[in-house]
Amino acid sequence: MGGGGPVNAQAALWALADELAGLGVSRVFGRASGSIGVLSVSLGVTVWCDGQRLCWRALGQHVTWPASDPHGAAAQLAPLGRRARGPAPRQL
Repeated sequence: MGGGGPVNAQAALWALADELAGLGVSRVFGRASGSIGVLSVSLGVTVWCDGQRLCWRALGQHVTWPASDPHGAAAQLAPLGRRARGPAPRQL
C-alpha cells in the first residue's frame, strides 16, 4: 500500500476495474468523476471512491481501503465478485 497510485476517483476505479479483470471479474459497471465514483462489482457489492479511499460493505462488514492500492482491494473483492456470479444467461 504505497503512494504513486491514482489521485482521483475515476483513475482509482479504472485501476480497480483493471485489477479485477485480471482476477477474472470483468462484468463490473461504474460511473465516476474526478471527485467521486461508484463501481458495482456484483449483486450486493458496490465500491465507492472519493479518490483517497475505496469503501464497500461485504459479509456484514464495512471495509475501507486506500485508493492507491487497487491491487490489494481487488484481491479482497474478487472472491466476492466470483461467488455472486451465477451461470451465464441462456440465449434464446
